[in-house]
Amino acid sequence: FEMTDSGKPARPPPPQRSQPPMSFTQIPTEVLPLQPHEIRWHYKEPGRFWVHFNGYDSLLLEERFQRLYYGVAGYDLKETAMVGVLGGLYDANVLERTGDSVYWRGGTIKLLRAEWFEVISDKWYPLEEDLARQIEEAHRSTTWRMKFNKDVGLDVRVSGSPSLSAGNVVRHKITAGKHDVVWFGENDIRWSNNSDYSSKMMNFVGRKLMGKDESYGSKHLRRGYWDMARTDDRLPPIGHVVFVIHGIGQCMEGSDICKSVTDLREKCQKVAKKQFNEKWKGGRIEFIPVEWRTWLQLDKGIVDTLTLPNVRTIRNIVNSSVLDVMYYMSPTYGPEILDGMAMRINQQYRLFMDRHPDYIENGGVFSVAAHSLGSVIIYDILSLHKSDVDDMPVEDEGRHQLLTELQEAKARIVELEAALNKRTYQPKKILFKLEHLFILGSPLGMFLALRDVEEHVYRHHKSAQSLLPASICKRIHNIHHPSDPIAYRLEPLVNSAYERVRPVKIDRCAAGPSGTAQELACGPRKDADMVEPVKKGWMSYLPAIAKGSIAASEAVAVASTGTANDKKLLKDDSGLPLKDKLYERLDFQLQEGAMSSSYVNSFTAHTSYWTDPDVAMYLLLQLYKYQPSAPPLGP
Repeated sequence: FEMTDSGKPARPPPPQRSQPPMSFTQIPTEVLPLQPHEIRWHYKEPGRFWVHFNGYDSLLLEERFQRLYYGVAGYDLKETAMVGVLGGLYDANVLERTGDSVYWRGGTIKLLRAEWFEVISDKWYPLEEDLARQIEEAHRSTTWRMKFNKDVGLDVRVSGSPSLSAGNVVRHKITAGKHDVVWFGENDIRWSNNSDYSSKMMNFVGRKLMGKDESYGSKHLRRGYWDMARTDDRLPPIGHVVFVIHGIGQCMEGSDICKSVTDLREKCQKVAKKQFNEKWKGGRIEFIPVEWRTWLQLDKGIVDTLTLPNVRTIRNIVNSSVLDVMYYMSPTYGPEILDGMAMRINQQYRLFMDRHPDYIENGGVFSVAAHSLGSVIIYDILSLHKSDVDDMPVEDEGRHQLLTELQEAKARIVELEAALNKRTYQPKKILFKLEHLFILGSPLGMFLALRDVEEHVYRHHKSAQSLLPASICKRIHNIHHPSDPIAYRLEPLVNSAYERVRPVKIDRCAAGPSGTAQELACGPRKDADMVEPVKKGWMSYLPAIAKGSIAASEAVAVASTGTANDKKLLKDDSGLPLKDKLYERLDFQLQEGAMSSSYVNSFTAHTSYWTDPDVAMYLLLQLYKYQPSAPPLGP
């Protein structure tokens, strides 16, 4: 050994460790453009995140984009830039990257053609198009690919199949906007924010102190969407259309029937896929808003000039909500409101039929869901129709004649009120017949009771056809929350025996529809379905001993005396005499929570229907289970 000046042997040099040769996988020098099924279009509503279109809509948009940008002879840009998306609710413009709602005003969405995505915890977030375009151009550039292959002694040309990454060797790097994009491999592409101080510090610490590479603290990028777009990935065809009508307060800030209908549509779609998946696939239910109040001028601002300045906020709330009821009860503005709503419903109907001309031929039907005051207005519009008396069950000639005269009298009253204002009035009618009329939180019962109609016209009838003939509307559903201060019942108005019978409880969505609910949803009951229980044995000789007889006598006695004690209400109408039973129930009540307070719920109950899953399940059950072809009611 070599000796040092101190006489100690010198330290031997460290062993020479051979570095393993670095292997690189091949990089294709040419990368083909993404195919239409690899690109996924997205949309975004104001204040929300990007949501991907289904495969069918995305392919439609991409096909239109390809034709517009890559040119087709004789292709008219202005006429063909629009594409119907989201079940026909929006018209999307692929040139301007925007979409406008079809059935309501002010509904806009933004569009995004997404080729590159940021992946965070298995969630894919689309990159903005300008940023994605820069990354796509860099990714497909042949310059750095050929140089890299030359540097490692490779000379390959692969048509486009991806290859694996070889370590963390930087193969290419660009700056796109505020991000550094680094290619470690064909499918290993990452980026980091170069303008964010915390990101810079993380990268510095990772490289200098922890021996990490440039990918430390970065996020992965992916080219092309993880789920290939397919033409069979689309919404089911429309099997039932429900026009949704708002009530009072539409002019108030924050009230928006379009938002409410969107909530109802999303809730029903969620419940349908869980409870009625097969029926939903066969034909979905589409909800279309009918916004009528803001289209009317009415007093043209006179009431605002009369409003006192004190407590202005409260007065504005009253003017925007309660005043709608006063307007409708006015002989001056009532006919205008009737016409305004009928006009808006017919506009929506024509617009839908223009876009779906074969809907009725394919078996499509229509229903209406009306909230609050809207239910009263649509009822009056329907009652002004000239009914087809041949379709109505005749219980006796005298009552049948009274019902016919009642329909004619309603139309005459409206004409006389209009005549007082020195104008000719012809009530407008809606252009279609209804399968169902769902009234939510409705004061219709109170309005009818206050119109001084003779008791025998409505009462002691076995069906709702004393309210609306079946030729106009097949069935009425009065849905209400028990704490809704605006809601009233209908059944006691039709049959006084139901004063002592509770409304039908609507099943909880979590538990699914019960057998009783499914039975009620299958159409009107016939006399054969409402047979009183037969008494057997020695008890049959004792009057009023069987439970059914006791319940029936109690119901009739209480109804005749008019006393009311909620604790003695009958659970259902099974104990009523056969002659007093309705062919179909009208009042349906939501269930409150065991720990909830009725007084607290009363503040929100009137506006809670749109997002209530129990309401959604009830609507779906009726629309899917009800049999329109059921035989007519017997006498």
